[in-house]
Amino acid sequence: MIDGCWTAKSTIDSAPCVIDLPAATTIVAECGRQISDRKG
Repeated sequence: MIDGCWTAKSTIDSAPCVIDLPAATTIVAECGRQISDRKG
């Protein structure tokens, strides 16, 4: 899951014009939650 998260972030970073802001926000939020779960 973490790897998928960073892959998604890389996509956002490299193509910000293509991805709408709400989707990006959702990915970032999901990402943070997964990292928090892992640190647990």
